Parts: sequence; structure tokens; C-alpha cells
Amino acid sequence: MPVNAFPKKIYTNDSVIAYYQTCDLTDGTWTLLDSTSFINNVANAGTGNNISLNAVGVANDQLQIPGSGGTSVAPRWYKPAFFDDGTPVLGTDAFVLTVSHTIKGSTLNNMRYVNWGFGVSAVPTSTTVATINHNLVGTGWNFANADADAFGVYFSDAVTGNASPVVATDVHCLSTIPMIGGNGNLTVSAVDASAIATGAGAAASSSTNYGAGQLFVQLTLGARGTSRTYTLGQETLIKLNYKFSRVNKVSAGI
Repeated sequence: MPVNAFPKKIYTNDSVIAYYQTCDLTDGTWTLLDSTSFINNVANAGTGNNISLNAVGVANDQLQIPGSGGTSVAPRWYKPAFFDDGTPVLGTDAFVLTVSHTIKGSTLNNMRYVNWGFGVSAVPTSTTVATINHNLVGTGWNFANADADAFGVYFSDAVTGNASPVVATDVHCLSTIPMIGGNGNLTVSAVDASAIATGAGAAASSSTNYGAGQLFVQLTLGARGTSRTYTLGQETLIKLNYKFSRVNKVSAGI
């Protein structure tokens, strides 16, 4: 079984409700691709991934998620995807990726300046959006208000991808990415700090088929818009847990 494939128990009222893998970018299993040196440092003391940025005068559009003109240079962490039993997640598998993600405390306001998305991809080392072929859930700009925090989804197409923002004040979100060969309907359900549901959204993926190779888990962090500037050491704290569940194609009638 690969490093960090052993799932983490998630408890509620002393009962186990799910087994998740923890996204700890400092555990040695993740590779960072950052050709623009946008990332300054990553630390994790058990409360989430504390990501600090380097100074950027004015962000260009290709530093966004999913990029512009079919190209994305947004920094991303990635590693091969595995089910809980240690078997690889293949592009031909039918599966559901469940993601529990939280924006932590005092860094909530910083999410107005960056976007991030977590999910699966085919070729995370590419800068061509269609080749990366990602399906991600996370935070994004709100199309109605560029300064509003929003949970939503991103998915690849040949040029731009898309996003489906939810609401502005949430701190926690449970998302699902059901995939059959690169096709599926990504969903987000947001709750506030009191676990009160505040919004939900969904969008159908327009990704191309993944093929038969092993997929990757990917966390991408990008600039929000082309007018943003970033100072050295600006931080955001992201906590992520995730789980791949295999779907039996025969019993599902696929």
C-alpha cells in the first residue's frame, strides 16, 4: 500500500461515519509544479495546509484556474490516486471522489485573493488545460461579485473550463466528484460554522475521457483575476480530507 494511503477515521458523536485520506502537502508524497514560483512555503502543524505566497506584481490570466487560451501555469500539488485498499484509481474506473474541505479561521479573507481546487486529473504536469483534464472542487470567484468567497467546481474543456459558485460566507464544504471515464456531475454543499446548510451547487463535467491510465489527485492554487497583486508571505490555510469509492459497474447497470 502506498504511503499515506491508509485512511483517516472521521468521527461524529464518537461514531465513525467515514474513512478519509488527509491531504498533508508536507508529508513527502506530493509533488509541486510551480513554474512561476508563486508558492513561497507550505507548513502543516495538523490544522491544515498553511500556504504562503511570493510577491507578484500583477497576476496574468494563465496563473488562474483553469487558465486562459488553453494554457494554465497555476501551481499544483499532485500524486497518484489510490483507493483505500491501495489499488490505483484508473481512468476506466467508475468512482466517486468525496472531498471535505474547510477554509480555516483568520485566513478566510485571504481567499478573496486566490482560488484553489482539489480533485482528479489525467496529466498534472502539463500546462495545456485539455491535457491536464482536471475535475476540481474548491473555492472560486463569484461571478456576481468578484470579491465574494464562494465554493464551486472547475472542470476542463479545450479552452477555459467553468465554475459554479455557491455563497459568500461559508467556511466548510462537502463535495462529490462522480466519474465514469471523465464524465460526471460535480457537486458542492456548503455549511457555516454552526453546521447549518447555506447553499449548494452542481455542474456537469465537460472533460474528455481519461483513458486507461492511473489518475492523479491534484490541488491547484491560482490567482483570482488579472488585477490582483500579492505580497511576500501572504497566506491561506486549507484543510482537506478525501476518499475514493469504487462503483461496481455491473451492479450499477453500467
